[in-house]
Amino acid sequence: MAVLRFLCFCQLLCVLVNNAQSQSSMAKKILVILTSADKMGDTEEPIGWYLPELAHPYKALVDAGFIIESVSPKGGKAPVDPGSVKDYKDDPICQWFQKDAKAQALVDNTKTPSQIDPRLKLFSISNFFISFNTKKGVKKGQKQNES
Repeated sequence: MAVLRFLCFCQLLCVLVNNAQSQSSMAKKILVILTSADKMGDTEEPIGWYLPELAHPYKALVDAGFIIESVSPKGGKAPVDPGSVKDYKDDPICQWFQKDAKAQALVDNTKTPSQIDPRLKLFSISNFFISFNTKKGVKKGQKQNES
């Protein structure tokens, strides 16, 4: 599942980068939709958006000239999954993302859906960065199947 997601992402990224390079000086914007959830269901287990699933495309797209905006259901700070921060602590792009002021402003100051033009005419593409939390439905202490 993770390999398929990664391959789909790579294909999308290639299309976006090629599109960015071929467009005129018109602003190229992407809307990233993040979660506002910080706890899983009825548990106190912390969750959020998955660090490398945002950090890697963000860096590539910004480097390609895109302007990135963000939205989340509640607006404001979108919580990052602390497990992803721990798991990717040695990843250079994730480290960069966590230190970059513009990247942090993106996740700390998300807009609410009502603040986004419903026609999305201002965006080159509206992209959903989807994190699949494989822990969903797993009770504390219960082993989860790897996928």
